Amino acid sequence: MANGKWLDEDLSRESSVPLASLIESVAYYKDKEPAPDFGAYYGVKPVKIISDVYVGIMYSYLLSELEGEADDIIDGYAHLLWQNLFTLIGYTTHDGEKFDAYRNPGRNVTVEIGAQKVDGEDCITVFVT
Repeated sequence: MANGKWLDEDLSRESSVPLASLIESVAYYKDKEPAPDFGAYYGVKPVKIISDVYVGIMYSYLLSELEGEADDIIDGYAHLLWQNLFTLIGYTTHDGEKFDAYRNPGRNVTVEIGAQKVDGEDCITVFVT
């Protein structure tokens, strides 16, 4: 690179990488593919699971069991959602806290993720519908 511009010699055309090798392999929530399983990806178990006919299933994970700040963890999960063809459709609130809402229209699956207190503990909560 020279003066912030790519030169032909900077680009290699001698090898290629399959696109599938760049996409992270991840487990999905049961019956909600392609919603990535947050707990499986980050190696933590939910501290609380609630199933509600209107909201879907809520999975809460203790922030103290995760590495990093809540916003960075949420951004990392959002990246997984994008890889699985989810798009940001807006924001919702649960118990006064803001959640990012993503939807995969091809599979009719919605995922909301945000930080909130659950039973007095700081958690990352994922709603899957």
